[in-house]
Amino acid sequence: MLNLLKKSKRLKYGSVALIFTVIFIAIVILINAILTALDSKFGLYADITGEQRYDISETTFELIGNIQDNIEIIFCNDRDKLIENDMMSMIVMLSEKYESEFPNISVRYLNIDRNLSEARTLAKATTETKLNRTDVIIRSANTEKARIVMKNSFFTLNFDGRSYYYYGFNGERRFTESILMLANSSDDKVAIITGHGENEDLATLAEVLMGAGYDETEQVKVNLATEDIPENTRLVIINNPQRDFLGYDSANSGNTDEINKLNKYLQNYGNLLVLIDNETGDLPELSEFLAEWGISYISGLVVVDPDNSISPDGKSIRASYNHDSENAAGKYIADKTDLSSSPTIMSSATPLIVDTDKAFSVLKSSANSIVYNGETRIADGEQTLMAISSHFEYDENQNERYTHVIVSGSTDFIHWDMASPSTNNADLVRNILTVAGTESVATDIRVKPFYDVDISGIRTASTRDMTLKLIFIPAGIVMIAGIAVFIRRKRL
Repeated sequence: MLNLLKKSKRLKYGSVALIFTVIFIAIVILINAILTALDSKFGLYADITGEQRYDISETTFELIGNIQDNIEIIFCNDRDKLIENDMMSMIVMLSEKYESEFPNISVRYLNIDRNLSEARTLAKATTETKLNRTDVIIRSANTEKARIVMKNSFFTLNFDGRSYYYYGFNGERRFTESILMLANSSDDKVAIITGHGENEDLATLAEVLMGAGYDETEQVKVNLATEDIPENTRLVIINNPQRDFLGYDSANSGNTDEINKLNKYLQNYGNLLVLIDNETGDLPELSEFLAEWGISYISGLVVVDPDNSISPDGKSIRASYNHDSENAAGKYIADKTDLSSSPTIMSSATPLIVDTDKAFSVLKSSANSIVYNGETRIADGEQTLMAISSHFEYDENQNERYTHVIVSGSTDFIHWDMASPSTNNADLVRNILTVAGTESVATDIRVKPFYDVDISGIRTASTRDMTLKLIFIPAGIVMIAGIAVFIRRKRL
């Protein structure tokens, strides 16, 4: 009888232990299923990447924290489809971080296979505009302005000498600059001058301008011979002109005085960026105009800096910034751009002659540089590669108003790997735009390089495998422990 009672107790305690084990396992699996479902709907995750790629910097909070517009981030496919791709998964995760941090930002998933017409309407896209499943539409619900951002725009490429590879995640800058652009209610424009054989291949520059708040409709090409510079133009760009501008003498012949149009624009607190190089010819009207601002050049000269160049011919120069400039705008450009560890590259540059009573150096070559005219060595020593001249006065409301003329002795600086983290040329352009009055430029947001360590490098399939292991391994351990307890109690 006593043995029967002991056996009954062992069976009772063992059964209870087994029941609790089964219940615990069921709870673990249920919790994991619930969290998986919530993640699919709300994007629950922990950022354990080495570079903390989903962190939002204080710069972003300062720049967009007070924006009142309701911003929509619209993906062109279902969430579960997007996160199957490593690159799109990063973009999705960061967008949901923005949504959680800013109450006026929402994320939406719109499958364009089923809702193409609605997507085009939201993106302000024409029927000719091709929308891809990996495109991201960033839209202000207040102004209905929208931007279509391609997947690759969220990433930065680098070149290792043989091929390009993905260097880092540029998602925060892309989202923040896009939101700033949408919130910019002004009608500011950048005018790119044409009609003199200028280089109009400005794809990389156009992307930087978009990031600074100027969408495609606000980047306008202007032929001064037939058109006026639009109102609200913040910056005029003259890029590598091959023919001279029409001046006073042309006006006497019945033609348009293009130089006079530039003068009138600058008198109204405009800003001008002129890009020339060692192949820029003799342009008397433009040269005289720039000389009035204290900046000159001599046609045909090239700066070679063998000890400070990234190319064997010494012409792709790692430029140095002049931090001692008495020009506040020039010092700002130097101080802000030189924060980066990457160099500013000035390629095929012509030396600029600076009248120090009117203008100041921004970028220079080293003291060991040489100036050539063809094969003839004509000068040695430090040379100015970029210069700025500024004019200041008070307007009728006693507000400080500035005019800036910036001349670059290299045209390549807005083309030469400007999108690559191996240079900070893009930051230089952004800071020039800031000086020109564009308050919406997010220059302090850095690319987050990819770290090839542990979980930050695993692919989606590996992540899924790890998730399954986290679900079943703990449950398996508990089950084994429960069975061991049951067997032990049975033997007691």
